[in-house]
Amino acid sequence: MAFGEFKIKLEMVVGIYAQDMKLELHSPNGKFCSELVGDDRTLEEMGVIDNSIIHVHDVSQKLSSLIPQDSNTSNVEHYTIPDEKYSARKGNLFILFYII
Repeated sequence: MAFGEFKIKLEMVVGIYAQDMKLELHSPNGKFCSELVGDDRTLEEMGVIDNSIIHVHDVSQKLSSLIPQDSNTSNVEHYTIPDEKYSARKGNLFILFYII
């Protein structure tokens, strides 16, 4: 898969437009490897391997400006997946999403 296609797929996951993303590749143990650039290259050509970590940064800061920094989310309705359903899920994609 071309890197540009990957970023477009990430839009739905992270809520950041592809053109506003800066992606960094980290090794499975969390060590920074490189910034990912070149929309026509494949993930393999960029050195992405199993269990790699990709950090997505919002260079536009549009998303972070929408979230109050002191907001209390404890009263927000949300879904928590039961442990047995989490353990039974298929696939190995893990996404950790946070806003800095």
